[in-house]
Amino acid sequence: MQPTSRATFIEYCKENLGDGVIHIELTDVQADNCVDDALTMWREFHYEATQRTYLKHQITADDMINHWIPCDDSIMSVVKIIQCNEGNLNIFDIRYQLRLQDFYNFSNVSMQHYVITMEKLRLIDWLLNPEPTIAFERLTNRIYINADWGYRVKQSDYFVFEVYQYLDETTYPRIWTDKWLKAYATCLMRRNWGSNLKKFNGIQTLGGVQLNGQAIYDEAMEEKETLEGILHQDYQIPCRIFIG
Repeated sequence: MQPTSRATFIEYCKENLGDGVIHIELTDVQADNCVDDALTMWREFHYEATQRTYLKHQITADDMINHWIPCDDSIMSVVKIIQCNEGNLNIFDIRYQLRLQDFYNFSNVSMQHYVITMEKLRLIDWLLNPEPTIAFERLTNRIYINADWGYRVKQSDYFVFEVYQYLDETTYPRIWTDKWLKAYATCLMRRNWGSNLKKFNGIQTLGGVQLNGQAIYDEAMEEKETLEGILHQDYQIPCRIFIG
């Protein structure tokens, strides 16, 4: 049966280690920590752990004082900023005039002139009125807009940010069925279990069985290295190549 929650996921990993047949020397806190570590690794590198979405924010009075915009822990990276304050066209706007003078004749003439003109206007706007740049700090959950606050950034302005966001395991319980995540979490639990047993190496149980925590620990470390190699090779999105 596939796990559908954190509790069933931990139970699934322990059963893979032999729980029910033998006793797994692992506390509930240690098991939770292993799951957290596995989720952190999965979110950092697995291409299915994040989704591209858009974050809308209206500038508040506090933002004007701080000169940064808060965001929540689920945001992994901020890619792009879009300012949404152009409003409607008016008769003094060049785009309005172009459409007023030329659109009526587009049914029987070429649109090359209009396309070239609009491209030139976009180039002029990009040179004279560039979009503000941004800086994102994951540890503080802050988005800094590198612009003139008060002129380019005003209170009540709307900004839209293109972001990559971690998938929430409570909203998307199918996360717990990911085969790499299950294998890696089980491996971390095996490592922690072996680390616990290493403290009792050489001690025999009442049935005469001798615990070998070192072997369990070494096996887990070898498997951990293999799984991380698979993650980087098969599931990680390749880095983009920057030229310039």
